[in-house]
Amino acid sequence: MYDKCLLQRRSVSDPVYDCLEEDGSEPFSKGDRQVTKPKSTTTTTNTITHKFAPSTHLTSHWASVFPFQAVFEILAPVVRPPGAPDTSTYRREFQFTYPSGNWTRSRVFDSAADMHAKVLKALPATVHVGPIREVDAAGSVVDDDREPFQPTLVFDVDINDNLIPRPCCGVTGAACGTCWPIAAFAQRAICAFAQSMDLGTPVCFFSGCKGIHVWILGETRLYKSEAREGLVSYLSSVVADAGTKPGDGYTIPDREAATSPNFVQAALGSEIERMKLAAFVCDTMGLRTQFERHEHCHGRDSAITHVLWPRIDAQVTRDPKHKIKAPFCVHPRTSRVCVWLESPNVNPYTTEIDPLENAAALARALSQKK
Repeated sequence: MYDKCLLQRRSVSDPVYDCLEEDGSEPFSKGDRQVTKPKSTTTTTNTITHKFAPSTHLTSHWASVFPFQAVFEILAPVVRPPGAPDTSTYRREFQFTYPSGNWTRSRVFDSAADMHAKVLKALPATVHVGPIREVDAAGSVVDDDREPFQPTLVFDVDINDNLIPRPCCGVTGAACGTCWPIAAFAQRAICAFAQSMDLGTPVCFFSGCKGIHVWILGETRLYKSEAREGLVSYLSSVVADAGTKPGDGYTIPDREAATSPNFVQAALGSEIERMKLAAFVCDTMGLRTQFERHEHCHGRDSAITHVLWPRIDAQVTRDPKHKIKAPFCVHPRTSRVCVWLESPNVNPYTTEIDPLENAAALARALSQKK
């Protein structure tokens, strides 16, 4: 099953989405259209044609696979704001998205058991995670327009946003084990960036289809939108075209990439790793001519960076109110679980990963960092 390319989103008219704005729209389409609801629900197998898991599959996943305790401990701990009255209650905001395409917002849970019971009762297709907010006795957000107290900080990478004409599956907008090194390099780059900026603990999860979600855990200082915008700009400034939308082809520009920051050097790795990255771009991705032209002008490291530097979904990072698919959910199109990627060497398309063991390993790793 892991050698097949699986489709997720072919166009902006596709109603399936990974992460949501406050109004339920996809980040790249906000202001352009309303999310359309599918007229009927189809079932999911490990093929490229079906969209949503049947209720039996969802029941099995939520009852036996999804690690509620680990997810609740990682995402839902609440730190009361300084000076907040004792009568105030703060909870992590969750959202359910159903197989029909409908969604609900402002779900809060008092414990992992409470979350487990409510998810099993509702049987959503996916659960999205939002910021920590003040809630009333009924569990409703007190002031939806107020800046969240403790929002999530996530970097979302879709390898389709790299402009590489991937010969393996790029024409279909899919992902596979062959082109996964693009996502692996993105993981290295964003984790190195987070560590260099002392943002918190970067933890990377498979998106379930074509990319990764790098969560920054811990008490991040970057609550405000302005600071997040600065993060996005700095990370994207490494390559001149980091904000470019996907196109039909890719030509490495005759401009030098910013390879001097320490996080860029950390992402490139050792000399052997850089040689492997160059071979991947030239041979596996078939960009030898463009690569060598850029290498001749600006050097090998600049050429590697121009091709592989992650093009993040800026809206996911910059918006403190953004909601994104929770770790260990099932992707609604591929039926793949959004597992923890312990290192960039883990290829979710070629490695069998047990979600429960994976979650337990993550919990142990995070406990050792405390």
